[in-house]
Amino acid sequence: MKTPRLRTLLAAALLCVASPMPLAYADASSTHSGDKEDAAPRPPAPMAKSAARAGVGVVLDSDDGKVLVEDLIPSSSAAASKLIHRGDYILAVGEGEQPSQPLKGRRMADVLAMIRGKDGSQVRLTVVASGADDSAAREVLLIRAKLREWGAVKVPPGGPALQPGDKVPALAYTRLNDSREASLESGHRGKIVVLEFWATWCGPCQLAMDAMQKTAAQFAGQSDRIVFLTVCIDGTDPANAADTFERVAAHAKRKGWTTTINGWATPEGHKTWHIGGVPYTYIIDADGKVVAANPQQKLEDVIAPLLAR
Repeated sequence: MKTPRLRTLLAAALLCVASPMPLAYADASSTHSGDKEDAAPRPPAPMAKSAARAGVGVVLDSDDGKVLVEDLIPSSSAAASKLIHRGDYILAVGEGEQPSQPLKGRRMADVLAMIRGKDGSQVRLTVVASGADDSAAREVLLIRAKLREWGAVKVPPGGPALQPGDKVPALAYTRLNDSREASLESGHRGKIVVLEFWATWCGPCQLAMDAMQKTAAQFAGQSDRIVFLTVCIDGTDPANAADTFERVAAHAKRKGWTTTINGWATPEGHKTWHIGGVPYTYIIDADGKVVAANPQQKLEDVIAPLLAR
């Protein structure tokens, strides 16, 4: 168990308030158990001082070589996301659309350097609950911020996730198989919709998409009542939309994901869904209301009562 002083130092290293970066690194890593100079398999690239000034508000500890979320700073982006909890483990860190980098075996100072970054930029944390298998992990998208700005923190992309009972907003997407424009409301009105948001750069998403194909196959004979729709959220620059679509379509084809209806949505197309992490699953009833948001039970157990109505 770390002392209050060390926990404060770790939090400060992430928040990066007044302390200069070298001091925060030295204090956090030299007093942390299990940190050895030869333990980091791939040290992150050095960051400019001007870029490494903001964090996401997680207080970290080392637990048998794994990165444990010991606490969350109130009103931070991590706390506001409601997708990271005390006792969770952070398995990997990513940025942009590059593959996430595993944290196993890294020094805590290197982990901090990977999570910190430019104020207002996004970082992806691959998180799994304590006791859960790594296949149950999800990637959480967080906006880095300075401590003084966390009174009005934003959870990317700007709001809370939808909850059961909520009417679903519009969702425009482009179908991957034929490049046709489509929408949730016009294409699947009156049907139960199992909707999965995913990304090509998200490791856990690949497993979730494989599982979704198997689930969809079980209900193939009831396509007049239920639809399995997956929507990729890759891409942030409208200028690269065409290239992004082609890359996503090629990825899905290579994976052999043909049982589900697969689409790609621009940030503008999915912004009202407030996606803070992927993979993320919604089950929507025939009236267009959320029945379940990222359910923990088997999808079949949620779907069956809806089909029995």
